Amino acid sequence: MTAVDRWLKKDETGPLPAFVTHADVIKLLLAHYLGLEAGRARSLWIDNASVSVVTLETDRSPLVLAIGWNPQPGWLQPFTTASEQAKSEGNAVGEQNA
Repeated sequence: MTAVDRWLKKDETGPLPAFVTHADVIKLLLAHYLGLEAGRARSLWIDNASVSVVTLETDRSPLVLAIGWNPQPGWLQPFTTASEQAKSEGNAVGEQNA
């Protein structure tokens, strides 16, 4: 929490900073802002490449808006055009695209 507090006090930190880190660190931060004991952080689930959002304003308590959110399962898969999809669906089992 001290590192986050230090960053928030810097003049060059904008109004909406983003902190990117590993799940365990995010769990500890969320537990802190939720008022949980540090040991309870293990009960939180943070998925890979997910977003957790906490508002930290000086005039009120922290507000947790999202925990481990992502838009939908499989959202990190590469984009496929309709023609690529149709082409791959038309192949026989074991056949490869040319």
